[in-house]
Amino acid sequence: MARTVLVLGDQLDRRTGALKDAVPGTDRVVMVESFAKLAERPWHHHKLTYLLSAMRHFAAELRDEGFDVTYRREPTLRDGLAGFDPAELVVMAPSRYDLRPRLERWGIEQVPNDAYIAGEAWFARWAAGRRTLLLEHFYREVRAEHGWLMDGSEPVGGRWNYDQENRRPAPRDARGVLASAPWRPTEDDIDAATRRDVAAYERDLDLELYGEETPRHFPVTRAEALASLRHFVDHKLDDFGPLQDVILDDDPILYHSMLSAPLNLGLLHPVEVCDAVDAHWREGRGPPNSHEGFLRQVCGWREYVWGLYWQRMPGWRDDNALGQHGAVPEFFWTGETDMNCVGSSHRDLGHYAWANHIQRLMVFGNYGLIAGVDPLELAGWFHSMFIDGYDWVMVPNVMGMSQWADGGVMATKPYAATARYVNRMTDYCGPCVYEPKTRTEDDSCPFNALYWDFLDRNRAALKGNYRMARVLSQLERFPAEELAAVRARAAPFRARPADRS
Repeated sequence: MARTVLVLGDQLDRRTGALKDAVPGTDRVVMVESFAKLAERPWHHHKLTYLLSAMRHFAAELRDEGFDVTYRREPTLRDGLAGFDPAELVVMAPSRYDLRPRLERWGIEQVPNDAYIAGEAWFARWAAGRRTLLLEHFYREVRAEHGWLMDGSEPVGGRWNYDQENRRPAPRDARGVLASAPWRPTEDDIDAATRRDVAAYERDLDLELYGEETPRHFPVTRAEALASLRHFVDHKLDDFGPLQDVILDDDPILYHSMLSAPLNLGLLHPVEVCDAVDAHWREGRGPPNSHEGFLRQVCGWREYVWGLYWQRMPGWRDDNALGQHGAVPEFFWTGETDMNCVGSSHRDLGHYAWANHIQRLMVFGNYGLIAGVDPLELAGWFHSMFIDGYDWVMVPNVMGMSQWADGGVMATKPYAATARYVNRMTDYCGPCVYEPKTRTEDDSCPFNALYWDFLDRNRAALKGNYRMARVLSQLERFPAEELAAVRARAAPFRARPADRS
């Protein structure tokens, strides 16, 4: 019996889900650009153009393969499926929690989502009966099962974890570590048409777009994605480890792969990424800490985030353990701030719709946490502005890891920090108008007063956390006048109450 495969915008993989067994010339495909989806949130210009270009390239490739592809632009996804018999429609289970019950109500068959290494069922079996769901335990089991960087039943080199070798601070002279140029695509007629259509959408749907309209930085086809993976493995992987937490103003990409975008669209499968890293190691190329550090991000953290999302939804979005209700600062959208770390990170974000994990966690995330931003509002900002941002990505990473909204399910302590961390891992502080080593002076970095103000405001919530005991004991020793000065210095930088109207 012929089927019609519904392909969602982040399921651009011929080898997974409902497309895996589809037959050209027999089975049909339908894809929909939903105006309601486009209008539901602000977008980074580059992200929206990239997503639509990737969908259209994929539709063209399926047609070239012999599929009858219906590609529609409609007010809603439901409108885009008008005329199709729901009993003949099949789709790979979506990555967004609340879309699955909608498709079920419409009578559309959903096959398991196999775009991940461990998968939901595997994670559920692993999690069953465990009191704590630790990343390290999960990572080791996934890696051992697939044999990546394994020597029989043991990790290569006798170590599972090379974190200590992968925390090099920012060098004083950045010239010696600047990386080779990242992989870059060549745009085509589909890209050009997509740009024109995004401009029309911006006008006709009154879209709120941010960031630059730049040439495309990321792959939109399977061939491009494989080329970008090969470029990273051949030219950047060996140096990735030691500098993975470093941010340099002159080279925001350094040795990062920038593969999260094609991975999250399905253009690459995480198994083949991990296979490529493992093969590179077995060829005797590069240090183990770089290979292990990158593998940990893909088969460890990324898979852990995916599994935990399905374990904790739908309630995760409602978590707000610290009771924070501030609005996302306006300068997160515009970049207009005197804080060089935030302004420079925003410049990179504006150009690429991408920033590295330290910019996300310790610049934007840290500011949001200690300034009192509502965690769900901040997750929405990340979703809008980052090219790899989807609900399953941003709810765990922002609500759990970055903002500690779940009260410690994902991270044992809040990722709050003073300017000391930014000064150590970046070269942002040198030219900044703010002084990173003082707390309450007129030119003191806002991170410093905000950090201690955050601890003061949340003493009750954090007092039982053993990892916070030392710093809270320091806070107890603050003289009253010092604490008053901290509060006064922090006040102008605290998040204003969010508009709930």
